[in-house]
Amino acid sequence: MKMIDVKCPVCGTVNHNLYLEETEGWMECECCGMLTSDTGFMKNRLSKLQIQDGSVPISSPVVAGVA
Repeated sequence: MKMIDVKCPVCGTVNHNLYLEETEGWMECECCGMLTSDTGFMKNRLSKLQIQDGSVPISSPVVAGVA
């Protein structure tokens, strides 16, 4: 689990020990309460792997019973 410190782009407060992997880069500032996304965080993540054998991904609505 990688915890990082992130400076709020709105008020400038440094928010300590955030786990942005859990929120996919989103954070709520401890000081001003603004909800912001760290765009640099998402650029550093690997994209999801594509299934090459033609089967349906587990997250697909068809598999989940939504369709």
